[in-house]
Parts: sequence; structure tokens; C-alpha cells
Amino acid sequence: MGLFKNYLQSTETVAKNLHLDDSKIIEIWNGYLITVKEKGIIIVNLTLENKDKNIPKLKQLLDIGLIDISKQEKLEEEIVIDLRKLQHDKNIQRVQRLEQCLGYEETRYEYIHKLIIYIYSILVSELKIIDSLKEQSQIEELKHLYDLELKIVEKIKNFRKVQRLETFNEVFVSLVRGEKIIKRMNDKERLLLKKMMPEMKKILTTNEDEQKNEGLFFEWTSEVFNSIENKIEEGIASGLFVGPNPDIDFEFVNKPEFVDLVKKKIGLLRKRKVSEEMIAVFVHIFREWFNHKD
Repeated sequence: MGLFKNYLQSTETVAKNLHLDDSKIIEIWNGYLITVKEKGIIIVNLTLENKDKNIPKLKQLLDIGLIDISKQEKLEEEIVIDLRKLQHDKNIQRVQRLEQCLGYEETRYEYIHKLIIYIYSILVSELKIIDSLKEQSQIEELKHLYDLELKIVEKIKNFRKVQRLETFNEVFVSLVRGEKIIKRMNDKERLLLKKMMPEMKKILTTNEDEQKNEGLFFEWTSEVFNSIENKIEEGIASGLFVGPNPDIDFEFVNKPEFVDLVKKKIGLLRKRKVSEEMIAVFVHIFREWFNHKD
């Protein structure tokens, strides 16, 4: 199993029992960094005419400890980002916003966790394209993925300059070994996600013909939406935010204070207590929609 897949699927217990010492984890990561430049040279010069010569080399460069190309790499849909469904500039914009809105001292582990998911998703997407490469459009897609990969690697290299506390390697090792735990969905939350997602999509869609505008989830979503602007103004006044910026709403929904707002609103709407799992799933769906909208 690749190191990334082990990390992304592991429970706290499994992660702590990972039979790799710190130096081996860093060795796997540095091995990946070495492949990036060489892979880029091949991708930039890749054509349909020379693909048969270059695809074996690309697969060799992808056959690193981060992912396991000998098996189908598949994770739950809430983990993997389907980068191929989005326009290239939208993917770039998301990565830029991550650094601005998640690169704070108190969220540095979450920031690196999200960058790990991006890199994992890129590597899996690159492999899928290479395995089925037949058209010029796939080569262009591969080039876009590699361009995004370069930008993420550059942000990782600049991590120490932003944080001035820990190196990327220190944070990466802590995450992989389970010393710092990023909240993952449990089985109950995954089941709730499957049940809630169809209804939430109808509420959050901009297509008026498909839009749903009634029910508890609609009222809950509306109350949260209507409160965001006031909460941001309060946050600026209290020093929660550095000041106004184009992505301040994105910044707010990714903060713990947003979870407090979600809990407060459902508490006012429903007398019977809502489970923590439902709140977590609502927050997840709302954040995913908000973070991925134009």
C-alpha cells in the first residue's frame, strides 16, 4: 500500500503502528521530489507519436512509495478530489486560496493535509491518463495536472517561510505517523453523507428548475448563509481575521467558528438535539460546496 493511501485511510491506531521510522518516511517523500523534474521533462515533450516510448518511463517515475501503481488506488469520494472535472484555472485558484486561508499557525496541519490530498489526487489522475492515453486532449490534461503539481510542490517548499515554526518534513511525519490526527469521517458520518448529499445538492444548486426550497435542511442552510456576512464583520472587529480580503468568506467557513454557527442555527430550528455526526456532515457538504464554487 502506498504511503499516501495508508495515511489517508488509516485510523489513529493503524497510523501509529506504521512500520516506518521518520527517516524512511522522509526518504519516500524526497524520492517523490526527485521524480518531479524528470517527469515534467517527459510530459512537456510528450506526443502521440512518442507516447509508446515515454509511457513506460512515466509509469516508472510514478512507481514510488507515495502511491501503489500495482493496485487500483481508490478512496472514499469525500477524500479524493476529482481534478479532471474542473477547468485548470479553477484548480489553480483553489490551491492559491488554500495558502491564504489555511496557512495559519493554528491550521498548518490541516493545510498540509489538504496539500497531501491534492498531490495524491494528481498522481492517481496522472496514472489514469497514462494508462489510457490515446488522444491529444489527454496530453493537454496531463500537462495541466503537472502544472498544478508544480505549484503545490512550490508551496510545500515555501512552507517554512510562511510558518517559521516547523518544516514541512516535521509536519508531514507527524501526520503520517498519526501523532497529529486530522478529523476523518466515521462509518456513521459516511452513511449520513450518502443520505444527505442528494438533498443538499438540490438546495445548493443554482439551477432554479432543480432547486429545493423547503424542509429542515433548506431552512438550516438559509440561516447559515444569512449569518455569514455578520459573522465576518464581527470577526474583523474582534481580530479573528487580519482584515477584508477577496476570500474572507472562504476563510470563515473553514474556521472552527463556522462550526459554532452551524450548531447554533440548528439548535434554534429544532428542539430535539441533532447528532454531532449530522452537524459534521452538514459542515463538510457546505464547506465542499463553498470552497469549490466559482
